[in-house]
Amino acid sequence: MSWNYRLCSYTLDGEVFYGIREVYYNEDGSIKGVTPASTDEWTTPDEVRGTLDMMRAATDEPILSLDTLEDR
Repeated sequence: MSWNYRLCSYTLDGEVFYGIREVYYNEDGSIKGVTPASTDEWTTPDEVRGTLDMMRAATDEPILSLDTLEDR
């Protein structure tokens, strides 16, 4: 299993919302699960910077629509 951060969208009451999520993948590349991105698990400022860099890089990838997934 692997994971990465992804910029995700979902629709609620006709309005589209966006957020960074942790997306977990099966070995075949299919999505296993999606969770809100954790923001409180670091032990050094460098870890915070590294995580923010990975989150920023996620915004360069295609947006993952949570509306198309069976389970969010």
